[in-house]
Amino acid sequence: MPLIDIYYTNNNFDAKRKIIADNVYSSLRDILNVKEGAKFIYFHHFKSDDCITPEQLWEISYSNNFIFVKITMNKGRTQQSKLQLYNRIAEKISHQLEISIDDIAICLIENDPVNWSFGGGKMQFIA
Repeated sequence: MPLIDIYYTNNNFDAKRKIIADNVYSSLRDILNVKEGAKFIYFHHFKSDDCITPEQLWEISYSNNFIFVKITMNKGRTQQSKLQLYNRIAEKISHQLEISIDDIAICLIENDPVNWSFGGGKMQFIA
């Protein structure tokens, strides 16, 4: 059950939050077999002067359409499946929003099952 944070500055994306969320979530379901209904997605909209983003990094140029997707989830995925996930998310969002694929950055943060409680003061992943 991933926790997804999506950061952006472009005001035009406010009306497209569902598109972004659906593309990230469907990619997680398709590539990593994330449990159906496990949607914990939070949007963070900042004013452009609240963020410092490079204009270019690793021969990738960024614009005001930049979107940063941070996914926190349990450990255990292969490098290949992570690469497939990054590619799928970037392609889908790029296509749906008609923005450059270079404007989509993704960070996957992994932790152990004991680091999660989904309520009730319990560790749902630990039997």
